[in-house]
Amino acid sequence: MKHLLVFLALLPALVHAQNATPSSTPAPEKKLNVPKLMQREDGLILRLSLDNYTNLPKDIETNLLGSRGFSFLLMGEQMNATNHFGTAFGLGMSSLRVDHNAMAATDTDGVGTVLVPIPDSLDYKQNRYVMNSIDAAFEFRFRGNPNKNHKHFKFSLGFRAGYVIQSHLKYKDEDVKYKLYSIEDIQRWRYGVTGRIGLGHLALDAYYSLAPLYKEGKGPADMMPYSIGIAWTF
Repeated sequence: MKHLLVFLALLPALVHAQNATPSSTPAPEKKLNVPKLMQREDGLILRLSLDNYTNLPKDIETNLLGSRGFSFLLMGEQMNATNHFGTAFGLGMSSLRVDHNAMAATDTDGVGTVLVPIPDSLDYKQNRYVMNSIDAAFEFRFRGNPNKNHKHFKFSLGFRAGYVIQSHLKYKDEDVKYKLYSIEDIQRWRYGVTGRIGLGHLALDAYYSLAPLYKEGKGPADMMPYSIGIAWTF
């Protein structure tokens, strides 16, 4: 009887000690909850480009090295289960800049814009036409398997459209510096095809406009902006 009373007295302590003993089964590991946006690649695209026009009027020439533009896009993507194919959509801004030897002037009938070559006798430093636009972009994307350096081969084809929010012609020589703002005869809505190919964070990038620079009948016909550049993707 004495032993039974001692056992009953010690029973709560024994139960408590058993509950405090660590379980032999390890606790399940908690998965790190990474936001979906951080799992995606190429969410930010920064681009430096050389800009130009097709179908330039006679005697009009561009300075390719002086025609430097830039743009950026914030993109969201949806890839398939293998992470090889997918689509992306985003918004951004771009600045297309073409340095050339022409001044924009109203034609003799008072309708539309003509490009008049700057005389060779005039020594000027800069004569650049700039279009700044807000853009929307859509892409089809392909991404290869990562190499030993964890870099993917990447390729994309897409479409970009935008609206010109500001444009100007910037001229500068030894004595004169001025800007001519908002040439009314340009097409405000811009749209064209895009392509990008690269490895890792670096790629070659191209854009070709499907909309002429000027409205129909309001300037030199079929001048199509295009650009080739380098893109950094993050």
